[in-house]
Amino acid sequence: MTLHRSITRLLLLASGLAVLTACQDTFRQDDEMVVTRPVAVVNNEEITFDAFQNAYQEFFAHWENFIVDDFDKEEVKRLILDNMIEDILLDQEARRRGIEIKEDVLRARVDLELNAEGDAPMDERTGSPDKKQDEWVAFFKRRMIHEKLIQREVVSKIRVSDGQSRAYYKAHQNEFIQPEQVRVRHIAVETRGDFDSVVRQLARGRDFISLVREYSITPDRVADGDLGYVERGVMPPEFDQVIFRMGAIGAINVSRPAQTQMGYHLFRLEGVKVRQQMGYLDALPRIRDVLVEEKQSEAYGEWLNSLRSKATIRLDASFLKTELG
Repeated sequence: MTLHRSITRLLLLASGLAVLTACQDTFRQDDEMVVTRPVAVVNNEEITFDAFQNAYQEFFAHWENFIVDDFDKEEVKRLILDNMIEDILLDQEARRRGIEIKEDVLRARVDLELNAEGDAPMDERTGSPDKKQDEWVAFFKRRMIHEKLIQREVVSKIRVSDGQSRAYYKAHQNEFIQPEQVRVRHIAVETRGDFDSVVRQLARGRDFISLVREYSITPDRVADGDLGYVERGVMPPEFDQVIFRMGAIGAINVSRPAQTQMGYHLFRLEGVKVRQQMGYLDALPRIRDVLVEEKQSEAYGEWLNSLRSKATIRLDASFLKTELG
């Protein structure tokens, strides 16, 4: 979901823009009175000129290579300011409604985000060479609070009728094809010798599940090796080459082990679902997700406008004429 329409507009503006040449100017002497005043006040909360200048510079740090010489500076400033006002309105509404993010939840999301970037330097992870990790964490927490607020006050209140869902299903049936799936149980062992030992015990009548519990080295052993229904491309290719060629229910790949870096893998086929058209009720959760996504932008815009209409917002338009460094 696009949380901020104004951000979208900024990105659209930037994407149509080659190299910025005009934003390196320093302040002129006759601008000094402007920079001492807030550029906007939102319900008694100020947006200082320094804060706006930082946001303006950060925008160009990200999009400098897309800006042409004749871009409309005032429009860019208005859009950046509009986004800052929007963020403050969200901050204030979140405080009013008691929206918070627990530290353990924040830390888990931050760790997940940073780990996704691997060994990239911090400036690449945070998007700015000047943004230290603690500053980035504060920014990320603010974003999470906004997401939680919007989920509660906008997304959760979007309604999709049965008629809308059925109409979408009828018009998009090719999107709801259930691919072939198989359900298997799994034993993973480290060596070929262990694999052969398990196979011999199966031949002597040992139960597959008891062997999972005794020998398997992977986490799925806690579910007695049950991997559930999977389709092609979800599991490692070495698995697919075996489990989609097993034939009858109950078959075990005793003569054809699947080998990966982890070791050797034995499967028992538990079930098969052939490729088929999904029924309406099976497709309904996905349909609702799609239709809610389609309605989010409009619903968010209406909700944000209601926040604006209730707010007292004062702007100092004179700063739009000021050259920013």
